[in-house]
Amino acid sequence: MLTNKKVLSAGTLKNIAVITMVIDHLGATLVYEFEQKNFQDIGIDGFVSMWMRIIGRIAFVLFAFLLTEGFVYTSSKKKYALRLCAGAVISEIPYDLVESGEIVNIWAQNIFFTLLLGFCIIWILDSIKENSIFVKVLVVLSGLVLSEVICCEYGVMGIGLIVAFYCLRGRMILYPVILVECFIGHLVNDLVHNLVTINQEMIRKGSGIYLFSWNEMSLITKVNFERRLYQTMPGILVALILIFFYSKKKGKQLPKAFYYMFYPVHLIAIFFFMKIFF
Repeated sequence: MLTNKKVLSAGTLKNIAVITMVIDHLGATLVYEFEQKNFQDIGIDGFVSMWMRIIGRIAFVLFAFLLTEGFVYTSSKKKYALRLCAGAVISEIPYDLVESGEIVNIWAQNIFFTLLLGFCIIWILDSIKENSIFVKVLVVLSGLVLSEVICCEYGVMGIGLIVAFYCLRGRMILYPVILVECFIGHLVNDLVHNLVTINQEMIRKGSGIYLFSWNEMSLITKVNFERRLYQTMPGILVALILIFFYSKKKGKQLPKAFYYMFYPVHLIAIFFFMKIFF
């Protein structure tokens, strides 16, 4: 007889998240460049990197889930937030170097900023004692807008994911809600990314910043529904299956400092390897 055994500890989920994150980043950088350089002529460039990025979609869902679990069980929310803030500051230059090749890139902020903003939002929600739905919705909407204004990685999708994990914690409705939120959130991210890309180009040309241009509207509103469905959602589904088997136990974990420092260190390593080989 089959039994539902919750066998995955927080430590196991965290390690899976780190491993899939590295696979994702290698697929987006070194492996992708290698395929473009060596396999473009025979038409199979991007195949391996595409599958690595599909696997990489597991990572952030697990990180977002673990953030909400950490929020519930932490002995000091203030110290938790400060650690996230330190991680964001330390990681920004390595992230910008890999993302754009520039030391400072105002158009993209590393994942710690997303986690920090999400943490602050659920902290505010938790501190609102009265049952004011309007105030809570206003807080969440403000967070969603702010995530796109400051160009957090994953933006609306990332913040919405953290809020959903917190608000629907322990409920079965969480799983279908997460699937819908991730799909719609990614499409919103695509639209914002298109707008940011066009504005970057306008600034480089010295034409200033604009929010809408009817001449460029076809570019701004261009999204790839099929790519999001087939390349993004499988990893998210796998992450939710892993979360379903979460045992609510801490499990064996490496020191906290390792997880906070690994992110910027592995980005620096990727940047140097990109410089050496490509």
